[in-house]
Amino acid sequence: MRDLAPEHEEHWFEIYGKIALTGETARFENEARALNRWYEVCAFRVGGQESRKVAICFNDITERKRAEEALRESEARLRRLYESGLIGVIYWNMDGVITDANDKFLEMVGYSREDLAAGRIDWVNMTPPEYRHLDESSATELKAEA
Repeated sequence: MRDLAPEHEEHWFEIYGKIALTGETARFENEARALNRWYEVCAFRVGGQESRKVAICFNDITERKRAEEALRESEARLRRLYESGLIGVIYWNMDGVITDANDKFLEMVGYSREDLAAGRIDWVNMTPPEYRHLDESSATELKAEA
């Protein structure tokens, strides 16, 4: 391994050395920065108690880790927007019940955080009758895509 990736982190070799000495199986996820990859690993000793041979099963989980990081970054951006007070933001369910809202939205519609907690804010009832068909159409479309 050192020939393939001389910069490969030392902790990888320490983990496998411990397994060779103790016989303990290890399952873990770790980044191999020198390879620019993430791996899910299962490593165990093979060949009996006196053996120092270690078998290692790798599963490349780089794409999953990158997707998780992108999701975390997206959630952080959304959270900053939600908390900024620049625009009103709401979360609601398919029944029209608003489950969360930022302070700007509550200010815009004249409700309090207590109203929100008590479930008194209903998106369907807040929508003027002449626009309800648009909400219903959008909800039907969302349900069909789910």
